[in-house]
Formats: sequence, structure tokens, C-alpha cells
Amino acid sequence: MVCAEFAPLAKTGGLADAVTGLAGALAARGHDVRVLLPRYAHLAATGTTLRPVGGGRRSEFAQVDAVAGRPRVYLVELGALAAETIYTGDDRDAGTFLRLAVGALDLCDALDWRPDILHCHDWHAALTPVLHRATGGARAGSTVLTLHNVGYQGVFATRVLDDYGQPELRDAIASDAQAGGHVNFLRAGLHAADLVTTVSPTY
Repeated sequence: MVCAEFAPLAKTGGLADAVTGLAGALAARGHDVRVLLPRYAHLAATGTTLRPVGGGRRSEFAQVDAVAGRPRVYLVELGALAAETIYTGDDRDAGTFLRLAVGALDLCDALDWRPDILHCHDWHAALTPVLHRATGGARAGSTVLTLHNVGYQGVFATRVLDDYGQPELRDAIASDAQAGGHVNFLRAGLHAADLVTTVSPTY
């Protein structure tokens, strides 16, 4: 699971509850479920015990103390991008969630683990399928992108790809997701994911 929110560590609304519930239900059925989200600055003050995990090609991680029967939770380090809030409402969000997408693939390397599915949630994780496809798709079996709230699509000036060290993504992102000098994270992910689902049958 690649996501921006996971209860109780990071939550602003229903996204956290949906991802937490799904991950827990799958783990209870015997699946090996691992969750990756950004290491927001507020997590240092939650009392959560973290331990370092070996870095991938470009990312560093911490693991939240495991609870028996629950999915394992990992946090990708944000460095200077770490903010006290989950969302900053400016270009730093682009940097945070670009770091999350890169981290999703790097975590597979760091753990020497090839998941059957990279399940990405909303625009925050939508560049993960783009990167997975652009790098040959060797780190996971398939990608799934679930839409929770299409009212938020992660639209930024295209320069954020350069500003946050991912200029090579310009060639990997579908042209209609880079229109008018802007990049739309969600639209890019919709083109690249192997499967798109919605949070409910009627959404």
C-alpha cells in the first residue's frame, strides 16, 4: 500500500480509514501487507517507535514498531520536505509525493522483496505506477490505483519535476497529463496503472 494517510499515524479524513481498513483486512486473511507513507515531521512526536531500515537506491526508511497481526508500516524519509502537517498546499506537496513514489520502488530494493501488487491510493501515490512502468516493472507484479477523491488531482507547474529531481519523468508521463505547463499526478497515474479501482462500487 502506497499512501499519504494511514490511521492513526497520519489522518485528515476518510482516506486514512479506508487504507487502514483494507490493509488490516488483507493482513487478517494471511496476505503479506506492507504500507509506505511519508515520514511527516509530526510523527517524531507521536511516541511511535521507529527503527532504521536499509536504504534503497535513493531513499532512506524507518519502520514503525510492528504489531502482531497488523500490516508492517514503513516511512520514507523526507529530509527538508518534512512538514508538521500532512499537506502544505503548495509545491512542497509535489516534492513530498514524488519522494513517496520513488520510495515505493526503493523500498522493494531495500527489503529485497517483490510484492505481487503495488496498491497506490489517490493522487499522492499516482506517480508510483508511472515510475514502475518507466523502470521496466521489475520491482512488483502489477500496479493498482484506487480513486478515493478525484476532486484533488495533484496539479502543479511542470517545473516541479525539475525542482524535485525527477526531470526524466517528463518522457514517462502521458502528454495529456502535462498540458498547459502543468503536470497532473492523478491523470498520469491513470494512464500508467495496470488496474484502476474506486473506493466504492458507486463512486
